[in-house]
Order: sequence, then C-alpha cells, then structure tokens
Amino acid sequence: MTSFYLKFCLILPIMQELPFISDDEMFYPKKEILQFIESKPYNIILNFISGQSLKYLKNDLPVLVFSIPSPHFENTLKLFKELSNKNTFNIEKVSNSSFKVIQTFEHNSHKDLHLIIQKPSIYPKILISVDRLYFDYKKKQWKGYPQDLSDFYNGTLRIIKPERLNLKTAMNLLVYSSLLNFNYIAPDTREKLLQINLENEFKTLQTEFIRNQFSKIMTSYKPSRSLLFLEEFGILKLILPELSSVKNYKLKENYKNDLFYHCIYNSDSISQPILHLRIAALFKDIGKQNSISSMNDNKMNDNKKKYVNYDFVSAYIAQKILKRLQFPKSLIEKVDFLIRYDQFFHSSVITEKSLRKFVRKISEDELKNLIQFKLYERKNYLYTPLPPQIRKLIYLYEDEKLKEKELKIKDLKIKGEDLKSLEIPPGPLYGKILRYLLEKVKKNELANEKDVLLEEAKKLVFDQEKFFQ
Repeated sequence: MTSFYLKFCLILPIMQELPFISDDEMFYPKKEILQFIESKPYNIILNFISGQSLKYLKNDLPVLVFSIPSPHFENTLKLFKELSNKNTFNIEKVSNSSFKVIQTFEHNSHKDLHLIIQKPSIYPKILISVDRLYFDYKKKQWKGYPQDLSDFYNGTLRIIKPERLNLKTAMNLLVYSSLLNFNYIAPDTREKLLQINLENEFKTLQTEFIRNQFSKIMTSYKPSRSLLFLEEFGILKLILPELSSVKNYKLKENYKNDLFYHCIYNSDSISQPILHLRIAALFKDIGKQNSISSMNDNKMNDNKKKYVNYDFVSAYIAQKILKRLQFPKSLIEKVDFLIRYDQFFHSSVITEKSLRKFVRKISEDELKNLIQFKLYERKNYLYTPLPPQIRKLIYLYEDEKLKEKELKIKDLKIKGEDLKSLEIPPGPLYGKILRYLLEKVKKNELANEKDVLLEEAKKLVFDQEKFFQ
C-alpha cells in the first residue's frame, strides 16, 4: 500500500474569502486553451466566444460556447468534418443549429475540452443577461450591452427569458448564482420570483429534478449563494425543510452566524466540488439543535452548551434527506460515514486502542475520504505538514495493515491435529510448538511446508527441555 502520508502531505491551495470580483482570471478562458485553438485551422471560432461560457469557466470546467452566425456556422461545421479524420476529436450533432466538438488530449490527465458551437439564435431555456456577452479575443475582455456588462461587473442575476418564471425555471436560475458566484438579483427578476405560486407548483416537481438541482448547487463554485436565495424566496423549506428549520438557532451567544448559516458556509469551506464531501459538510452539524445535553438549563450560559452525540443525530437527518431525494446508496453511505466519524479522533476520551479498533474496520477508500474531508475544511488549510490527528490516524492504519499481512499461526501449514498425529498429548505444548515454528518461518529459517514443519516439531518433542525450559 502506498503511504497515505506521502499522498496527503502535498500543500493544498488556500481558498481565500474575497468580495465579488467579476474581472478575475477565473472568468476568462484559460490561456493554454486559447493558444491550443489558435494553433488550429478552425481558429476563427475564437472571435465568437459566448457569455454562455461564463458558468463553465468560473467552475474550472473545460467547456467553451461559441455563437457563430451564418454562413460562418455552416463553413465551420464543414471544416470540422473535413478535419475529423485527421484529429483526435469527435463531432456530435445536437441540432441543425448547433453541434459539439469533444477534443481529447493524448498523454494528458486533464478533462476533454468541449467546444459547443451554435448559431446566435440558439439560447438555453433560461437566458440571463451575461449570457449575451461575447469575448473580445484580441483585447482579452468581455463586451456587450451596457446593462449586461454592468450585471457582469456587479455580480447580478437578471433574467431575460422566459418572461414569466415557474418554480422549475426559478430553481434553474438560482443555481446560476452558485455557478457564477453572483450575489445580487436584479429588481425585475426578484419581482418575477416573488410571483410564483410555490405550494402548488412544488407538487408538480419530480424528485429527480430536485436531486439534480441540489447536486449542481453542491458541486458549484459557491454553494451558499443558491442556498441563501432559495431560503429567501421560500423554496428551501419545501425541498430541504430540515435545513431551513435550523435558521435563527444560536450555537453560542457570541457566534456571528446561527446554525443555518453555519451549515451552509461549512459546504463552502470544502474547496473541491466533490459531491459527497460537500453534502457531508452541509449536514454534519445540522443535528446540534436536537442534541443539547439535558444538563443544560435556561440558566446556563449559551457558551457552555453541550451537544451530545450530535454527529449521530446529524448523520440520521442527512440519511433521511438523501433517501428522500433518492440519492444512490453508495453516496448515502459515504456521507453517513463522514458525518459519524468527523469528530471521532478529535475527542479527548479516544484512546489509541479505540483508534486501532476504528482503523481495523474501515477501508482504504473510507480513510481517504475522511482525510480529504478534514483537509478540505478551511481551518485545516494552513497545516503543513498534516495535522497531528491525521498523521496519527494514517500511522495507525498503515501499522494495522502491516500486521494483517504478517504471518500468523493460522497461516502455518500444520495444525493441532497434525501435532496430535505425532502422539503429542493436547495441552499448552501445542501453542509453544506452533509459536516456535511461526518465528522460524518468519525469519526464513524454515519453509512453510507441512513435511518440513512436522520434522521440526518431532525434534522439539524429542528434546522438550532444550527448547521449552
């Protein structure tokens, strides 16, 4: 087994808490991608990069959308078809007005590059103002209508179409706030959101749709953005009532955030968009409201609240939510494990014996998930080398796995029945002989073969005083 310590001693990038800045480089196509396209015969498409690319760029996804007018569109499609036999890309026809080119890079661990090429008239069902922007390749900046640019620089969601929103389109729209890290909603868009009949329309939503939207939020750049807007417009209490219900519950008097904000910002603190890690972070403390020790009373200061077994309560709530949303069993089990054991090795009452018992029963994948979970939390980013608790956990895990590989008495090719055939009466002598033979085999002084071991056992019996005095 490759050392876990070596795997996780790499310095992870530090996630900074910054105000919204729309002109940071994350909103621009990567230089290496632009240079790659620039070197190709189809480099004309660089003049038509659409603002629909923004939600992919911000989330570090290798996807670019191009809006190419006729006749350039038809000529571009023709060119790609001519080049398809000579290049490592595939062409997928989406419709008569759009197609996708998937570029595979040889000897490269990066994801395939997706180029979505369409006519300007093709827009998604939900069109927001920044989708209409275009990228000026020569000047390396986004351009468009003044209002659209203003929304871009201010981080504002503004719906262009459809004219009226229903709950389904509203949820799709609010997902964009997390994908783009936009923290404002334009007044006219806000008015449309407030006009939705939530109670009636929620009954028409399929579980699959809700699950998919929730998954998109949890794997986006900033999950808290969408969750805050869903709560503000009364949608969160319909899809995640357990999370909405902890709003206004104070963990401690001097804490800035209540339990609701604490939970959603926990999900932000996981830097990598890994679904089960983000979900575990979101729900790991949700049970605290229902886990206050009976020792607490109204006279006790809030700063002395004790939360008993809240990890197990949180795991139960998370499991209930994920089953309702019909997530796969494998993901539910991962989230359940992470929440239940998040605080396990931080407890002052956890002994080395209990830690060894813990690592003996977990798999390598479970340990890897637990370590990732702890390292991706913001508070542990600055640890170099690894935090002492994690180093100890890795050491004990590797030590136990080495012990498992060691030869044991049960692995010897002879058993008690074989010693009995040598007319040795059953008793403590059996154990002494087998332990002696085991040590000889471990030192490579004896082969672990039945005939060899039996012959050595005969010598031991013949001269017991010499070997077992």
